Amino acid sequence: MYGQQIITGVRERSIDRPLARLDTTNSGATFKESDFFMVSIIGRVLQLIFWSLVASAHFFVASAWILIFPGPMGRRGAIGTLTGRVLMRYFQNLGATFIKVGQIMSTRPDLLPEYIVDQLRLLQDQVDPFPFVYVKEAVENTLNCEISSVFEEIDETPIASASVAQVHRAVLRNEQVEVAVKVLRPNIRKTVALDEKIMIAVAKVVSLIPTANLLAPVESVQEFCNAIRNQLDLRLEADNNDEFTAQFQTVPHVRFPTLYRRWCTSDVLVMEFIHGIKSHQYDLSYVNASKLARIGVDAVLRMIFEYGFVHADLHPGNILLEAGPKVTFIDLGMVGRIDDRRRRALAELFFAITQNDGRTVARIMFEMSPTKHCSDYDAYESDVAAFIQNFYSKSLGEIQVSLLIAQVFRIIRRHNIRCEPAFTLINVAFIVMEGLGKRLDPSMKMVEQTLPFLQRLLMPSQVTDNTKS
Repeated sequence: MYGQQIITGVRERSIDRPLARLDTTNSGATFKESDFFMVSIIGRVLQLIFWSLVASAHFFVASAWILIFPGPMGRRGAIGTLTGRVLMRYFQNLGATFIKVGQIMSTRPDLLPEYIVDQLRLLQDQVDPFPFVYVKEAVENTLNCEISSVFEEIDETPIASASVAQVHRAVLRNEQVEVAVKVLRPNIRKTVALDEKIMIAVAKVVSLIPTANLLAPVESVQEFCNAIRNQLDLRLEADNNDEFTAQFQTVPHVRFPTLYRRWCTSDVLVMEFIHGIKSHQYDLSYVNASKLARIGVDAVLRMIFEYGFVHADLHPGNILLEAGPKVTFIDLGMVGRIDDRRRRALAELFFAITQNDGRTVARIMFEMSPTKHCSDYDAYESDVAAFIQNFYSKSLGEIQVSLLIAQVFRIIRRHNIRCEPAFTLINVAFIVMEGLGKRLDPSMKMVEQTLPFLQRLLMPSQVTDNTKS
């Protein structure tokens, strides 16, 4: 069983290879292809304008209703939630690239208000499947053989279909094993390239607004688009899979799908079919629920603080649980690398929180920020210190690490400080794993499970016995 979101590679390596090959050896063919691209841009812009008008009408009509009947959330809260919901539906209507951008935006609470981030997290990367004829054509073109010579059987109905790729269950002919076959969508690279041009053009216009320019809209859109564009070579996902497998080879109960490298290309990925239960469908009534929670959290902490190589698309559909107990991570296309300096800064940050040292927390966040427009550092430092003091008064069992990090992000956003990207990656990982851990084992203390990793990473002289107990 596989997650609903299908994510692919992380670095750009190849250009789009259309399924139907074009003869572009003469100027006429080149002109036609260029002319077609221009028509595509015009059509896409018109589509964007249409859905923009629909979203604007929805927002203004609903806002007018809220002003008259504010409801229990109050006018400000209701309009904030409405803004996020309208933006989420807007991205859904615009399709593949915008859905992916919205999902990446949902991981940046340092850039966007909470009411927008919360709604964007609801974006479902589930779209209508493309016809099986394209799957067959992609497999045969990229593997240079008949599909029947590779697979003894392959289900024509996909088990998951998303904006970048879809997955089919199959059986390899020679190995006689059940596999999952991931295939890129036809012409997805051209679609992403087209949408990227449009989004950057819009971002340049938005950057002319002084208040919006503080968010660095052009740089942010380029960052989001790079994350998508660099996911379009499935060989890179295979490389990530191999690296995770090597790192965790001595860690019991944690696994990654076995790859069949002979059949893995830039457009097709063939891997072991995992018969597991998605983590959000597993509950306390299942065997080893508590142990699975601790195994999963421990695995992510290892990624962050030991290996510096982190699954960057962690969500419940990408974590499969088996009663064994086994925890399997899938969809490994998006990863984040955290170098030694940043891992140490992260450890110092978390340790400072356990020591009620808000000033050190503020300093680390400020020093690691790629861009700063803070007009009053003392006020910023005081806000962070006051918040950490409030959290320090709670017991370990009461502290929710994801909420703590989210609140710090709200403070730095209020003071116009952009967060170090590695910290936002950690925030997403903690949100997912703390949610999983608390649901499967309500008694689990995330801070308590994190401390040993901090102690191993920091110098012994920095880790004293006065760690909060």
